[in-house]
Amino acid sequence: MSRLRRDIYRKKLDNLLQIAEDEAFFTMIWAIRAAQTGRPESARPFLNFPPQAVTTEISSKFAAHPWKCETLLNEVLTIPKLQRIQVGPNRTLNCNSYNALARALNTLTKLESAEDGITLKRVSVLNELHRLSQRQFEWQRGFLSFAKFYRSAFIYGGTRTRAFFEDDKGFALSDFSLACFGLKTLFHDKPTVRRGGGMDGVGISETTLNRVYDLISIPHGQARQRATQIRAGSAHTGYKRSLFREYPCVAFGSKGERLHAPLPDLLMLRATTGVFYDVVKANGDVKNEISGRFETYCIELLQHMLPSRTIRPSFKYTVRKNAIDSPDIMLSDASAISVVFECKARRMSYEARFSEDPVAEARQAYSEVAKGVFQIWRFVSHHRRSLLGGEQLAADVQGVVLTLDTWLSAATTIQTEVFNLANKMADEDPEFAEADRIPVIFCPVEELEYTLGTATENSFLAAIAAAAEPRFQGWALSNVHEQIAAGVKQDNEYPFERRLAEVWPWWRLLE
Repeated sequence: MSRLRRDIYRKKLDNLLQIAEDEAFFTMIWAIRAAQTGRPESARPFLNFPPQAVTTEISSKFAAHPWKCETLLNEVLTIPKLQRIQVGPNRTLNCNSYNALARALNTLTKLESAEDGITLKRVSVLNELHRLSQRQFEWQRGFLSFAKFYRSAFIYGGTRTRAFFEDDKGFALSDFSLACFGLKTLFHDKPTVRRGGGMDGVGISETTLNRVYDLISIPHGQARQRATQIRAGSAHTGYKRSLFREYPCVAFGSKGERLHAPLPDLLMLRATTGVFYDVVKANGDVKNEISGRFETYCIELLQHMLPSRTIRPSFKYTVRKNAIDSPDIMLSDASAISVVFECKARRMSYEARFSEDPVAEARQAYSEVAKGVFQIWRFVSHHRRSLLGGEQLAADVQGVVLTLDTWLSAATTIQTEVFNLANKMADEDPEFAEADRIPVIFCPVEELEYTLGTATENSFLAAIAAAAEPRFQGWALSNVHEQIAAGVKQDNEYPFERRLAEVWPWWRLLE
């Protein structure tokens, strides 16, 4: 029955999108997002919508969830258009009407529901929760924050990384971020920006701006080809690749003169974490620099937010004449190490984020996360065997694998598989004891930032301890904190907000 329902709603969605004019459809999506992010007056010239559609409530029946809007934008590019007839009327989707949008969204929802039913016959609900969280949570948290801006600029702001970017692209990374920020501002109140001119007033020449356009935009015809290519196959519609993560703008017109960014927030995603697309092919020195700066960022964040604790970076020690690196960060309470952190800056592949069996399809990547667990256990084991001096470990020492991406969010069964990989690594050393395999949690750096922003020092450490309990496996650290410290709701300032101009020099223009 689910397959029949899927085919019915697949056909219904195709029938709607084949009569949609792509540029008008893009404008419709831009308008509903404007209406539902505090800009209804900017949206009204482009879309007729009822007053109830001006809402920020995710549970509202009028809400146009941005992750579904992103899916629709990709889908409209993949569906062949109904051939126009020369004589007589042609059916066209009225993209000025909220009703047309509602029909498309409702049909997509029913299609995805039918696909869920098929998927859940072969995939556990818990694995599906992982994919669901990967698709929705980033939109719910948003892409615009001081933490996101500073963190990405710092991590990708090393000398080698900036030099590689400029050599490869022909313009500076700081110019790229400024241009994207400027375009995001332009798209705030209008769905279309005309290509041409420059941002000379803020130091971006026309030549540089055109190179930025070439990097973040794709001509409409090529967009249709590319979207069709990356979304081919019978996978779940909601979890197929999105063209807009690499190209947040699509150029329309015979000369590509009209730029559309129907989801303008993705411009800032492209200029922050999306820099990954531009440096992924760099050599090992660049990648090592990025990893090192991620570790430095986490150390400095912890030092600022936990001033009464001692935060120590990695150090080398020798075991049987072999030089070994300690875990990346050690947090000491009084005279003992109470939390051991290992940082993993590797970005998630599409397979790691949205595959039905991510560990199998991205085993090398998940093995790197599992290695982080093993490295923490190895350090504990060497301490137990008195193979290194220095501070003692607390009896209840905890481990944390800090990740740059949301590797194991809402991923109970995937976490179990990662621990299985880590246990295999530990089993290769016959001197490993069960006591060495201390509790370890997985925490994306965004969760670390968010939790530190609301917690006291004591409640933060209590949340780390509680997060390792079986009842909280798969929970986000911030949710664990809310559960075990319900009365604690600090408003701790993000410590690097005033340092944005150090990593984005153009930020001074806004101060």
